[in-house]
Amino acid sequence: MVADPNTRVPGRRTRNVTAVTLVVLIAVGSLWGTDDLWPFAPFKMYATASRLDGRVLKAEFVGETASGHRFRVKPGWVGLRPAEVEGQLPLTKPRRLPPGTLGDLARAWNRTHNRQIVRFELHLTGQRLSGGRPAGPLDILVETWEAES
Repeated sequence: MVADPNTRVPGRRTRNVTAVTLVVLIAVGSLWGTDDLWPFAPFKMYATASRLDGRVLKAEFVGETASGHRFRVKPGWVGLRPAEVEGQLPLTKPRRLPPGTLGDLARAWNRTHNRQIVRFELHLTGQRLSGGRPAGPLDILVETWEAES
């Protein structure tokens, strides 16, 4: 007596339909999808090229204490991810955070750390590119917050 091949393995039809559906969704997403449809479309956020002659920049904070000690403040230390900071900066000039944001971040630092800052700066740091190769460092002071005396 031979068993019916369709009933021999429970769930075979369901697994096959699921697999075919996933393959179709990925194929359609690859052709017409955007980042919003991930994982059924390519994640293109980082799949861009920089110009060969240009610059590559990232946001960086610098804090300064009353004694003049300067130190780098990672965005995570004030409750942010780097992309949240850079996403707030417009691509056109002047590249500034929304009004009051830098002061709010400085006050957040001072509430949660013993080392109090009296000056807080936002810099864009990175590299100049020439022919696709690093041609020198960049450090652009974007804006500054100073504590009220």
